[in-house]
Amino acid sequence: MTDYEKYSLAIQMVSYLTLTIGLVVAVIQLWQLRKQRTSEHDWNRRSKAFEYSFSDDPEMLQVLTRLDMHMKVSSKKSSEIKLDEIERLSKSEYPEIKNDIHFALARLEYMCTAMKHSVADEKICRDLLENRAVAFFRFFHQYIDDIRDRRGSTKIFRNIEHYAIKWASKNNFEERRPTDK
Repeated sequence: MTDYEKYSLAIQMVSYLTLTIGLVVAVIQLWQLRKQRTSEHDWNRRSKAFEYSFSDDPEMLQVLTRLDMHMKVSSKKSSEIKLDEIERLSKSEYPEIKNDIHFALARLEYMCTAMKHSVADEKICRDLLENRAVAFFRFFHQYIDDIRDRRGSTKIFRNIEHYAIKWASKNNFEERRPTDK
């Protein structure tokens, strides 16, 4: 074997070794990038879930205060309001009742839609607003059915209905560490 062939063989071996190391590093970087992207996605879902807590929205807090003041939503966990009572309140002492009900139910519906499409984390939303979502769905069930009948669509507030029924049927709370997936 000549010196030229030896040098050529050594250069080929170094090239293959460099290529192999490069491929291994690329695979490791892609794996770490995927892991980081998944972690960021989970973090964004969890932080998005906190936007539905209603604690940072003064308008929502005012709506909830007015609804609770006139109808005692939070103290009537199992009962529902009749349509004639909503009509009576809208014509007398609380004319903006329908707007407030729609606003509160729409915000809960947006939260449930975000959970359905994995934009918001269901476990965090459940911990934050499970009782409110179930109570509002039960309390305004006749009103929701009336809206569905008048508009001829069963899709109105279907996500809040799905999660309210799902959450109401589960009495146990899942425990998890912050690092669990």
